[in-house]
Amino acid sequence: MEASTRSIRSTVSKEIKYNETIYRTSLKTSNSSDQFVKELDKLYGELITTPHFNDEEVVFEEIGISFFHKETKEELAALIMTCLSFYINQTGHQVSHVIENNELKTYATVMENVSLGKNFMVTRNALGITEVIENEEEE
Repeated sequence: MEASTRSIRSTVSKEIKYNETIYRTSLKTSNSSDQFVKELDKLYGELITTPHFNDEEVVFEEIGISFFHKETKEELAALIMTCLSFYINQTGHQVSHVIENNELKTYATVMENVSLGKNFMVTRNALGITEVIENEEEE
C-alpha cells in the first residue's frame, strides 16, 4: 500500500511569521493576559502532574482533552509551551510573574529574555533547579 500525503493550506495570515523573533525594548502586562496565562499554567500543571500508567485513557472533562499514550501527554505539554512562546513573541506580554509551575516559568522567562534581546544562560544544578542568569555584558 502506498502512503499518501495531503497538503493543508494555512489560513494564518502570511504577515505573521511564527519562526521569527519579534524584538522589543520592553514587555507589557495586562489583566487579561495574566488571566489567560494563569489558565495555561493551570492546564500545564494538571497535565504534567496527572499520573499515567499502562496506556490508560486520561480525560480532562472540564477542558475537553483526552489522551491514551504517555507520548501524547508529553506532546501536549510541549504544545502548551509552544503556545506560550508564540503568545509572548506575538503580543509582547510579560507573563512569567503569574506562572506558578517552575518549569513553565523558566520557559517563559527565557522567551521574555529572547524577546528583549538580552544575553543570558540557563543553568541546572545537581538538584534539578533551573535558573536563568542574565549576562550584563553587551555583545
